[in-house]
Amino acid sequence: MGADMMTPLEISVLLDIDEDEFQDDIKTHGSAARSAYLRGYIQTVHEIKKNIRDLCDTGSPSAVEQSVGFIKEIEQQII
Repeated sequence: MGADMMTPLEISVLLDIDEDEFQDDIKTHGSAARSAYLRGYIQTVHEIKKNIRDLCDTGSPSAVEQSVGFIKEIEQQII
């Protein structure tokens, strides 16, 4: 459900599980819930970024601007 960009709260309501416990699981590094949620979420983010990159190739100014933002974010994390 992370791939559908649903919040942990939304997922816990749909699955009828304790919201606080689920949100704690999502925040706990190494938990199965966190790994599953992030995997789905990041797959969707990846698809969106690929689409933006494709729009850059067609010359979309807003896509280029977003891509520059992505580059700056990556540089902050790796430099």
